[in-house]
Amino acid sequence: MDAEIQDKLMAGAAAAHQHLMQLIKDYAAIDTLHPAVAALRTWSPADNAMFEQAMSNDYKNILGRSSKLENFEVNIFEAAFVKLMESTKSHFGAIHIYVEELLGLKAVSKPAKNRALTSAVKVRTMFLNSESEPVHWHSVSANSCSVQG
Repeated sequence: MDAEIQDKLMAGAAAAHQHLMQLIKDYAAIDTLHPAVAALRTWSPADNAMFEQAMSNDYKNILGRSSKLENFEVNIFEAAFVKLMESTKSHFGAIHIYVEELLGLKAVSKPAKNRALTSAVKVRTMFLNSESEPVHWHSVSANSCSVQG
């Protein structure tokens, strides 16, 4: 491998590791439950159980990959999530990074986060629940789709 390319890769790996450490530090400082998760726990015990099942499954899936960023099997948010889950003091931070970054709620407006979290969790657990009915696509178009099942 060309020395210049190798130097760039090493610099990129160092920057990624530094970013990872900063993410872990920032999220570890969180000491409250994510508001959407708190609302979910209050409104629906069944949805809360699905959230816990989905998060646990995603955690196990990530653990099954190489945790080294340079192997490109996990992204920086997944790596931070695992580190925060492994810390007994940082579960609030782990939940925040899971909801915002792994489930993608960071891109959702604040008023829509509760509904978006419930939807994301239901989709994830639908695939985990072997007793659920299969999903049948009812209609698909360029702008929308609907399902039956």
